[in-house]
Amino acid sequence: MPPQLKRCRRTNLTLDSCERRVLADKVNVLQAGLKSPVRSLAPSFSTRRSRHTSTCSQVSYAKTRSSRKVVDALPGGSTAQELPADILILIFRLGVKVDDEVPVSASQVCFHWRRVAISCPLLWCKLRPDGRVNLSRSRIARRRSLPLDIEIDDSPRIPSCTTPTLAKLHSQLSSTLPFLSSWHSLSINITSHYPYLWNTLLSKLCSKGSASSAPLLRRLSLVYPSNDDDKEFLLFGEQAPRLQDLRLHGIRLRWTPGLFENLVHLDYIHQVVTPSFEAIQEVLSMLATSSRLQTLTIGFQGTARSSPISWNVRKHIQSVTLPGLRKLTLRFLPGNSTRELLVLLKKLKLPNLAELRFANPSPSRLPRKLLAKVFRPFRYHPTLRSVALDEACYHPRHFCGFVQSLAVLSLISITRTSTQPLQPVEQLLGLGFRVRRQRGQLVFWREHMSDLFTPS
Repeated sequence: MPPQLKRCRRTNLTLDSCERRVLADKVNVLQAGLKSPVRSLAPSFSTRRSRHTSTCSQVSYAKTRSSRKVVDALPGGSTAQELPADILILIFRLGVKVDDEVPVSASQVCFHWRRVAISCPLLWCKLRPDGRVNLSRSRIARRRSLPLDIEIDDSPRIPSCTTPTLAKLHSQLSSTLPFLSSWHSLSINITSHYPYLWNTLLSKLCSKGSASSAPLLRRLSLVYPSNDDDKEFLLFGEQAPRLQDLRLHGIRLRWTPGLFENLVHLDYIHQVVTPSFEAIQEVLSMLATSSRLQTLTIGFQGTARSSPISWNVRKHIQSVTLPGLRKLTLRFLPGNSTRELLVLLKKLKLPNLAELRFANPSPSRLPRKLLAKVFRPFRYHPTLRSVALDEACYHPRHFCGFVQSLAVLSLISITRTSTQPLQPVEQLLGLGFRVRRQRGQLVFWREHMSDLFTPS
């Protein structure tokens, strides 16, 4: 366990009335959304300091009073060391979402804060392995029996440090393998190029049997856009029954029911390394296995293709129904891979789709003919209530005709990327929509949809 760091003098942190009011409002919102009472997370000790601690503080204060200026608390203020443990835990949990080093920093402020931080296992569940082996072991010990959230990336922990090598990334993941049965989530995000990255990192996760299973794993994110290896991996011995949230970009996995039949959220970028027909068949078979999806983000990336898919070939592709899908996001990535996405949309049946988003990270606009084909599979959809799109996916004539065909559409959101006027907004206003601008977006909404239904 790392040694306890002590300060030579204590600094009184103060909260004025405005800060206390903002903090109380934030705590009330968080406490209403927690599954268990907040007091159950707090340690069972009093927040008052002991007589010995108070006496030592007074002696230290008397020695240094003549050499420094004492800043009195504001009227009605209270020192941060007298905050209840419940509020401190909520503050620390908010900080962990921003920076995983918050528990370490908070435990070095004072004795009271250290006891609160160490007594709350939820603060130590997030682990980013690095060269500090003792600190990683302390985190794993302090989280007690709670599952671990593992995060690995190639960004240096300190700005002055260099990008970690492939061997260091492998050692970071290997240090957490003894606790594989306690993994709650695994996130690997690599932006630099490493030869045979996945083959090196995931080799120990591809062994067969229950030794490599992940019974508690719920979220998995594997992102490596620079991957040039088309090798297919079978992870966790086909045993991850609780996996519900999956994000893949730059990796190919063998899609088995033992791993992916219970998926609820899927964010998948398929790299086209096979002919178009095989790529579409592969994605459709994956979606058929994960038929319980509620949220789907799909896109194709790559240039490997054969001749255009003829109509005779398309009619032999079996359709897939996703009855529980409520939200669909289509990503138009750079490269000539939009044809596969259009064919895929024609083979998907989404009877309960409520939210649709068209995402285009490129600033260049999509061709008009392509936009007409993209909107066509969703015309006259009976349950579609919300449509969001980037400005590069907007064309007035095709989009307004698409909006007119949706009877229950109530919300439209257009993300702006330029300062030029968006035309024609008047056509949407003529369909009964109201408009407001917020944070770089144009938002249109209406209420009485059935009276405004005008099929095109």
